[in-house]
Amino acid sequence: MAAQLADWQQRSIYQLVTDRFAKTTNDGGACDSGARQYCGGTWQGVINQLDYIQGMGFDAVY
Repeated sequence: MAAQLADWQQRSIYQLVTDRFAKTTNDGGACDSGARQYCGGTWQGVINQLDYIQGMGFDAVY
């Protein structure tokens, strides 16, 4: 169920770029974002880090 406007106004939103945020597994080195290449982040990587995001005080991801 989608949140209404008033609900979103009360949320603390963490914005991320899926490709840059987290890989599914930690099997490689850090991404060289200056190279403008795909860094390997995945939706599963984001899901795996939801507790981390929530622990920072955020309750929504954009």
